[in-house]
Amino acid sequence: MSDNDNKAFSKTFDKCPGCGHNEPFFKGILDELHERGLVDKKINAFQFQLEEGIAVPQDKIDSLPIGSEVPAFGRVWDTCCNCGMVYSTHLEIKRFVKGVELARPQVSEMDQGFLKNLRFNNPLLS
Repeated sequence: MSDNDNKAFSKTFDKCPGCGHNEPFFKGILDELHERGLVDKKINAFQFQLEEGIAVPQDKIDSLPIGSEVPAFGRVWDTCCNCGMVYSTHLEIKRFVKGVELARPQVSEMDQGFLKNLRFNNPLLS
């Protein structure tokens, strides 16, 4: 697959590539949950069916300037009820834009000791 001219890519597959059957296992369970009102209809896959990530190692991302774009991917998979083949039901390429990460404030040892003493059951404060 080429660079895709840096455009987003999204493709959904509605049947098994092995046997042509169109009854995915987990989709059937999710459809029942939708019908019973137990899951929002906007949800189209279980969390464990989702695979996503950034196609660049973290150390390379750390060295990129803020605002840099790198390819990111997403995949949803299911299992065919007819032949048992595991296959992709949705593939997607997006662009990840590096943003600013806010640093967590560092608490000094003295401040940590002070914060521990603020407990409600501290006999020094009662």
